[in-house]
Amino acid sequence: MEPSKTSLELPAQQRVFACEPIAREVLYIDDDPDDLLLVRLIASRAGRGAFNVTGALSLAVALERLQNKRFDLVIVDNRLGSGQRGLDALEALADRLGDAKVILVSDYMQDIDPATLPGRVAGVVSKQDFHKIFDVGWPY
Repeated sequence: MEPSKTSLELPAQQRVFACEPIAREVLYIDDDPDDLLLVRLIASRAGRGAFNVTGALSLAVALERLQNKRFDLVIVDNRLGSGQRGLDALEALADRLGDAKVILVSDYMQDIDPATLPGRVAGVVSKQDFHKIFDVGWPY
C-alpha cells in the first residue's frame, strides 16, 4: 500500500492521521449580537482556530460581507427581525453565496418545513445545538 499525504505508514494500531490546518470562513447572519458572540465562542473552542467567524447583524451587512469575501459556510437565523425570514434572506443572497454551504438555525423549529428548503441548505439546527455545526462530522 502506498503512503498517502494524510497518513503515516505505521502499524494499524499506531496509525496517525495528519491534517493540514484549514481555516473555514464562516458568515453568521443574525439580528441578535448575543447569538453572534455565542457562535464565535463555540467556534473558537470547537475548532481550535479552524473557523473564522464573521458576523452580519442585518441582511444589508451580509450582502456587503459576501461582496468582499468568499465564505465556506453561511449560517442564517430563520428569524432576522422586522418580520424577515432567513429563507427569504437566502433568496436575496443567492447570487453572492458562490459554493458556500448554508445552515439554517432557529429557536422555532416548528416554523421550518424541511420539504420547502432550497437544495443549497445543508442542514437545519436548533440554536440550542449550535455546537453541532462545528463538530467534525458536518457535511460542509
